[in-house]
Amino acid sequence: MEHQIVSGIDNKTVIGKCSFDKRTGEFCDIRTVDGDKEYELMGLYENNEVYRANGCLNLKHAHGVYQIALSRLDTPIKVYQWLVHLTEKNWITLDMLHRMICILEKHFGYNLHEFTDAAQ
Repeated sequence: MEHQIVSGIDNKTVIGKCSFDKRTGEFCDIRTVDGDKEYELMGLYENNEVYRANGCLNLKHAHGVYQIALSRLDTPIKVYQWLVHLTEKNWITLDMLHRMICILEKHFGYNLHEFTDAAQ
């Protein structure tokens, strides 16, 4: 079932469309509406600062874009090692790390929030 996304300003103007996945309990296929054209938006946790593109997870900061190949993040232990490495960067924020974890959980289908093996 498709849902309309309305403007928070007037609560009437349709600014987008999306679907709701009952199995995962998440909104998906989020698209903006511009006249007769629709544009697909990035996933729920992706934004212009943390996003997937060209087979990489991209972390945008003041000095450029830090890219990590998704193949280097394909297990929870690899992600844990990258998280430790990224915390040494002065430009990383908690929001960026949270978005990274959520994107990788969705992309690879694992649950990093319950991962404990790497910390032992």
